[in-house]
Parts: sequence; structure tokens; C-alpha cells
Amino acid sequence: MNRILPEGIKHVFLEDCGYDNAYEWVIKGLIPKNGITLLYGASGCGKTFATTHIALCVASGSDFLRHKVQRSGKVIYIAAESPESFKRRVAIMRDFDKIAYRDYKFTGKEISIYEGNIDLFGYPDAVLFAIRAYHDRILDDGEVVLVIIDTLSAAYAGIDENSVDMAIAVKHAKLIQDELKCAVLIVHHTGKDEDRGARGHSSLRGNVEQVIQIKGLHNPRQLIVDKIKDEQLGDQCQFDLISINIGVDEEGEPMSGCLIQEAAFDAISRTAKEKLTDVGTIALKVFNESRGASDAISKDNYLKLLDTAYSHHIPKHRSTYINRGITQLISRNYIELNSKGEYVSV
Repeated sequence: MNRILPEGIKHVFLEDCGYDNAYEWVIKGLIPKNGITLLYGASGCGKTFATTHIALCVASGSDFLRHKVQRSGKVIYIAAESPESFKRRVAIMRDFDKIAYRDYKFTGKEISIYEGNIDLFGYPDAVLFAIRAYHDRILDDGEVVLVIIDTLSAAYAGIDENSVDMAIAVKHAKLIQDELKCAVLIVHHTGKDEDRGARGHSSLRGNVEQVIQIKGLHNPRQLIVDKIKDEQLGDQCQFDLISINIGVDEEGEPMSGCLIQEAAFDAISRTAKEKLTDVGTIALKVFNESRGASDAISKDNYLKLLDTAYSHHIPKHRSTYINRGITQLISRNYIELNSKGEYVSV
């Protein structure tokens, strides 16, 4: 009897599997082409400015903080939180940061902004309907490659962040991804304890492909890859949030805005070490006890040793603590990953 696979299910033979092109990117190392990315940080860390900069870099094909934009095109920005602030912010970056966008002349159609009564939790079809209604217009000059949801709490009205509702949030974001065949970036907040990661239930982190943290309330801020499926952890870069004068208002008072600027790597002090939490202290102890005469330990060996060190945690949570420990040591300038794939002290 002939059987037909349900719609959406694909049959692939082992001989068709390869690894040479396993991962494709919108922004190399940061935003995968076919996945959901979570970007989070504390209030005041500059995450909304960084997200705006991401949108303009993807729209113009310009590098984002030394990370290559490999797939440029249209960006849809779901401005569920402070849409007027976003429109002002993106206009300032568009008009004043000519170097960052390779002197790209924006026509005004590269980024489509959605605002209003957005509820991706209870009524995701309404947002999809709005996107479909303007689909042809959006695609006049190119395909949509990135949808940004800013922020999770504002776009998903009524969601219980401390429950498996978070898995539903990712599922509904994937509806948009499947509709437009694009990447989706969700902007989120930390909880009261920043070291515990993004706010809410662990099902959020578990159901996305990539997690990026923005850390620090003063320059230089840090952008840290906190999770990526099948790829190397620990990538990080620094940026400054620069205040600029953009003119004067009707009363002659100066008006200002902000731009994202790459921070020099040497700007971070290598001598002053930020205090570690318990998870970082364990990771540092393992590193200090295990590094060889060359002051280095291979990535694979370090991960194995950390798995033992965090054995008091249940197996399904252990990798999370390992990632947090390594990320904390890197972000606080205790260790770094060299070109040989070894962790070395800073």
C-alpha cells in the first residue's frame, strides 16, 4: 500500500547527509539563517540599540561588530515595546552612522515596522495576516531575511514566563519563520539574578537555536554567545554606546541620540578581575588545576572535566551550568579561547 507523508515531513537518506554546509548564517556566528535566536540582557545594557544596529547591518549588508553579514535583505521589526522610541532610534542610526553601513543610502523600505495591538501568544495568526497583507510590497526589492520581535514580554500578551508557555512563544515565532523562510530574533530581559540567564522558564532556552547575552551597563559592553547548537561556544565582542548631538529642538535645546561603536579589544582591563559567582568559581578552579605547562587546556578536555565538576547537577541541566561557567570566565577576563582550540588564561 502506498503511503504519503504528511505535509511538512521530509524523507532524507543517510547518503544525502553532509557537514560541509551544515550551518548557514544571516550574521556569521551570531544569527543562523534557519533558526530562532534569543538576545537578552538587563535593562540599560544597550540591547535595543544593538538590535537596531543589527537590523540596519542586515538591511545594508554591512558587518556587525566584525561579524560578517552573509545574507542581507529586508528586515521586519515587530516593535511591540516603545515603537516610537524605536523609530527615532533607527532614524538616528540611519542618518548619522555612515561608516557603519558602508555609506549605504537607505531608501526607507529596507526595514518594515509593525506596531499596535500585537499578541503573538494569543493571536499569532493576526500578526501573520498583517505580514501577508503587505507581503508583496515588502518583497518588491528583495526577500525578508530577518524578523525581530522586541520584546518577548510586550509581544506575547498574557504569557506566563515561568511556565512552558515559553515553548509556545518559540513555536509561534517559528510560524513567522516558516511563513517568510527567514531568521527570527527575539529580544528578552534577564531576571533579578543576571547570572541565571534569560528571564523565565528553561523551555525558552531549550527551544531556540542560538542565545546571545549583552552584558554591562557601562562601556565597553559585551556581546557573548551563550548557546549555539552544534557550534563553538564562547564567542564574544565588545561595543560602546556613544552619545551624539543630532541638532536642536524648537526651543533651541540640544537633542542627542546614540550610536553603536566597536570597542577596542585592549580597552578592557586585563588586570582587574570582576568577582565570580559560584558557577564561575568552580570553572576557574578546574581550569587552574588542569592547565598544562603551556598554561592551556584543550576545549574537549576542559568540557569533560567540567562535566565531572558539575556532577551534583542533574544531567539534563549540567551542560547549562558548564556553558555558564565558561561564559562567565571569558566575559570577566579570566580565560579566552585561542586559535588552537585551547582555553588559556588572560
